[in-house]
Amino acid sequence: IETEKTWLRENQIALVLSDVASMPVKAAHDIGIPSILIGNFTWHNIYSHLPGAEEQKHLLQMLEEEYSCADLHILPQCHLPQPSTRKTKEVGFIAQKGQDIRKNLEQYLDVSFAGKTMVFIYLGEYGTRSVLWENLSQHKNCLYLTRDPIEQVVPNLYLLDDR
Repeated sequence: IETEKTWLRENQIALVLSDVASMPVKAAHDIGIPSILIGNFTWHNIYSHLPGAEEQKHLLQMLEEEYSCADLHILPQCHLPQPSTRKTKEVGFIAQKGQDIRKNLEQYLDVSFAGKTMVFIYLGEYGTRSVLWENLSQHKNCLYLTRDPIEQVVPNLYLLDDR
């Protein structure tokens, strides 16, 4: 936290905006800089419900203390319940307006989407090996799109690249 405080001072930061990282919020609080937390969960929410959480009370207490330093917690729609001791503001979904790229995708993938439900699956780069991707082929009325690195070929699963 000391390194973060030094960086905040040296760069004359006037406001810390965090997407659920707790440490910058605590550092800002310690040196009198306001902070806003934006997220539909905190790591305290997640970790406190994991098996063995009771053995990590010191970590949970530290996270709770750090999160409590936020001057405001903006809660997008579908958020987990937060302690009533925090100043919060509920808002709707936070997203950019989408674009209809269906025709471009049909051309790029050389497949018709007519009568199909398109499903985008993105898990990041971790945990994809445990997914039973081959089961997607059972859903004949669906086309699945992903950016995840998939090693197997599934007839109705298409891998998107960076284009």
